[in-house]
Parts: sequence; C-alpha cells; structure tokens
Amino acid sequence: MAKRFGYSPATVHQLASELRSGRTELFRSSKPGPKGPRKSVTVRDKVLRLRAEERSVTEIAASISAQGMPVSVPTVWGILHAEGIGRLSRRSNGPAPRLAPVRAKALSEWPAGSRFDCDHAGLYLLLPELVALGLLELIRSAHYPGTRALFAFHSIGSLLLRKCSRHARTANAFPLGADPGLGLALGLSALFKATHLTSYSYRVKRQANVAHLEATSRRCVELGLYCDESGFNLDFHAIRHHGDEVPLEERYVPARSQRTRSVLTFFAQDHASTEMV
Repeated sequence: MAKRFGYSPATVHQLASELRSGRTELFRSSKPGPKGPRKSVTVRDKVLRLRAEERSVTEIAASISAQGMPVSVPTVWGILHAEGIGRLSRRSNGPAPRLAPVRAKALSEWPAGSRFDCDHAGLYLLLPELVALGLLELIRSAHYPGTRALFAFHSIGSLLLRKCSRHARTANAFPLGADPGLGLALGLSALFKATHLTSYSYRVKRQANVAHLEATSRRCVELGLYCDESGFNLDFHAIRHHGDEVPLEERYVPARSQRTRSVLTFFAQDHASTEMV
C-alpha cells in the first residue's frame, strides 16, 4: 500500500502510530489560519460611527482600545478603506510652525528683567546643593578641558542636568536643549545638544575623572554625607552576555570593538562591611 501511494513503509508506520496516539488526524483542513473574521461586526460599527464624528484613525483606535476591544491603527484603516472612506482633510491651514533652534552659548551678561518659561524647573532645586558641594571648584581642580568661549563647568553641568532629568541617553538631548529656562541655570542661552556633549565626553581623560571623584568624595566626607556607619557604594558594570533572554533586550550596551553583546548591571555594596547587597 505504501508503494501504491508513493510513501515509504517507515512513513506509513509513523503515520499509523501518530493516528493511534491522537497526535494527528486524517482529512485535516487545508486552510490554516483564522476560520472567521479577525474583528467582530461590533468593531466595524464602532469604527464607522467614530469616523462619522470626524475622528482620525489614531483617535478611533485609541477610543475603541480604551473600551476593552484592542484594535490597531492598520485595522481601523483597513475597515475604512473597505467601506470606500478616504482620509480626513487637514485640520489646520498649512504645516505647524517650526521654531528656530536655540544656539547654546555663554551669556555675556545676566538677562535682568527677562522672563523665561521652564518645563524642567524642578532641576533648579539642585542648585543650592551644588553650590554647597562646591561643584565649580571641584571641576576646576580636576582640570577638565574647556575652550576660550566655554568653561568646563558649562559642559559638565549640562551632562549633570541631563542625567538628573532621567534622560537615559545623550542622543535624547533635544527636549532639554530646547528649554531656554534650563540653560540659564548654567549661565548659557540653552543647554548643549548631543553633538557637543558626545565630542566633549571623548575629550575628557581618565585622570580628570579620577581626580574629580577623589575630590568629590573628600568634600562629601567634610559635609557629613559619607560616614563609616552607613551608606552604599553604587556602581554600574557592563558584563558579557551569551543568552537570548527577552527581558534583557533593552538593557544591552553597545559592544563597540567586542563581538559578544554586553549587559549593563548594577552593583550595591555596603559601605561599612563591604558586602554585596
């Protein structure tokens, strides 16, 4: 029988074994995939009703999804296209106005009598603590590089404010750089963009960072921020990773010259006992 239908005897024995164990069935459907429409008629009716209210495709998808019926923007557009409904006309006359970029430069004089709107004004609460720490003197004593027009404090301060604003990467520097009120905190017309901060980071030598950390630690001891009884030493390390775990996909760091991917890890050490916690 196997030879009659073009099968080998081993294949027939395997099919018979799978059939007895229930792992397969005869006369299976030749049409894989969904057996019915992906979205119910209720979704279609909601889409058409919302479009009649001059809602955009994005607004329709968000409104229906908020009602417990997840639907994507392409699905909404597919329903409208099938009904012969085209796109909405522009809601405004012409494109949105583009704001001229603010060039970061040192202020020659204090802008007395001027008013600035600042979306990140909470960072101003750090200024008294930075003054108490003596950050300006610490940066000057570490011999960080500067130019004739810009002090090292301008660049280091811009990096510090971006870090305190919880912007993960320097490449995402535009939201803060476009805030004129935030640059005023450092005596600048605006904070530096990603291009300057990236190039400045490569100019800084390791000796400057070590000197700055040592001086900052001594200053923190003088202020009573460090003591022998309590506290933690915190540090980040990039370690090589050879797995494929999905939760770590957004924790990778650039490999640069090494082929193996690296994962950014966080270590906390007790200050007194030096135990890892």
